[in-house]
Amino acid sequence: MRHIERAGYAAVGAADGPSALELIRRLAPSVLCVDLNLPGMSGIELVARARERHPGAMPPVVLMTASTDALVPERALAAGIDHVVRKPLGSRDIARLVLPHLAAAIR
Repeated sequence: MRHIERAGYAAVGAADGPSALELIRRLAPSVLCVDLNLPGMSGIELVARARERHPGAMPPVVLMTASTDALVPERALAAGIDHVVRKPLGSRDIARLVLPHLAAAIR
């Protein structure tokens, strides 16, 4: 998150899926970066629930995963996730994925 904050954007984290749903509702973020394996629900389930609650208002979503399951990208794309990336990822890698979406949101 530090690279995103250094670029002048706010970054907020959630400890689990239910907390993330509440933050999405409250903050209306410009981009979501979620892990596949969140406590309380999967990242795919989080995005599906958020889309149900906020149809048409979802930002771009990046899903991070260490899973080798070949069906994960297919399930993620079906849930409306824009990018699926394999871990390990460093904070610079995440910033490279997220910053273009943030820049586009303020245009």
